Amino acid sequence: MTGCLMSQFYNPVKLYLGAISLDGLIQLLKSRYQDVKRVLLLTRGNQVEQDEHLQPLMHQLQDKDVRLREVQLANPDIDDLYTLKRELDSFDFELIVAIGGGSVLDVAKALVALQGQQATTAEHIRERIVGQHYCTEGCTIPWIGIATTSGTGSEVTCWATIWDKAHGV
Repeated sequence: MTGCLMSQFYNPVKLYLGAISLDGLIQLLKSRYQDVKRVLLLTRGNQVEQDEHLQPLMHQLQDKDVRLREVQLANPDIDDLYTLKRELDSFDFELIVAIGGGSVLDVAKALVALQGQQATTAEHIRERIVGQHYCTEGCTIPWIGIATTSGTGSEVTCWATIWDKAHGV
């Protein structure tokens, strides 16, 4: 087709549903991420990591250096992301496990996209996002999302919603 711009998109997603989903996640961690040493664990808070249903996951992570960070944000903003990124830059995580609703999962995706990027100011984060200057293939780290709410299903996409209240977008 003359004049058409062709692009390709590939978004591999492994999805586990129902009663066996935690078993599938444990097997994935054992087989694919066994050599990962540092894990960032994002939760919505309320000590979700102590939930009896998540104990097999916590047991699987016990031999790793895990940084637990509660993300009690509704609609994460660029300023929130900047604060988190600065806080977490000293922890060279190799995997993110995010447990929560859309905002927690969006933060995980954004942190993956900004991995390796300097974050000297919130404006720098804004420029990276607006200019779509994300970490590209080869520098991205994997993330695992455990959705605890029902919604749009965006957890299986590569898209995240980050607000920019200062600019009204």
